[in-house]
Amino acid sequence: MTKPRTRSTTVPAATTIAKELRARLDADEDNEHAALRAQVEFWDKFRPILAANDASVGLEALDALALSVLANDDELPPVLDNTVVIDPHPDASVRGVVPAHPLFSFIASPYHGKRPSARGSSKAVGPAKKKQRQLRLAPSILQNLPAHVSAKLRADLEQLEQAASELGTVVVRLAYR
Repeated sequence: MTKPRTRSTTVPAATTIAKELRARLDADEDNEHAALRAQVEFWDKFRPILAANDASVGLEALDALALSVLANDDELPPVLDNTVVIDPHPDASVRGVVPAHPLFSFIASPYHGKRPSARGSSKAVGPAKKKQRQLRLAPSILQNLPAHVSAKLRADLEQLEQAASELGTVVVRLAYR
C-alpha cells in the first residue's frame, strides 16, 4: 500500500516543474507551446485582479492549483488543499441590502400581547384612567416645636416658611441636639 502524497511533500516538485515550464516557454522559438504561453499570460493577468483586496486569503493555493493544471503532470495532481477567500476590489464594493429573515429581522407582527375581547361586547372601552397622585405637603417646621420656643422665633419661622412657599421650595429642618 502506498502512502498518499500531500502538498508538503510535493513543494520541491512544484518548484522544479515551474522551472521546467519557464524554461520551456523561454526556449520556445517556433511557437510550439503557444497554448501554454496563452494560459500563463492569462493567469499572469488574472492574479492581480484576485489579489486586489488585501483581505483576500489563499492566493498561493490558487497559484499551486494553476501550476498543477498547466503542468499536466502526475507528480503534481490538481488539488486545492487550502481555503481560498477572494474579496472584491475595495472600490468596487457596494453597500448591499440585508435580506429579510423571519427570526433576525424586526417585522411588526399582528400579535400585540393582548387578550381577545369578550364575545358580547361590541363597544370598545379604553383603559381606566390612572388617578393622579397628589404631592404630600412637606411637614411644616413649626410642627413638633418644643413648647418653650419663644414667640419671636415662631414668627420668624412662619415668615421663613411663607417666603419659601412663594419661591416654590421648602424649608428643611435638620436634626440637631
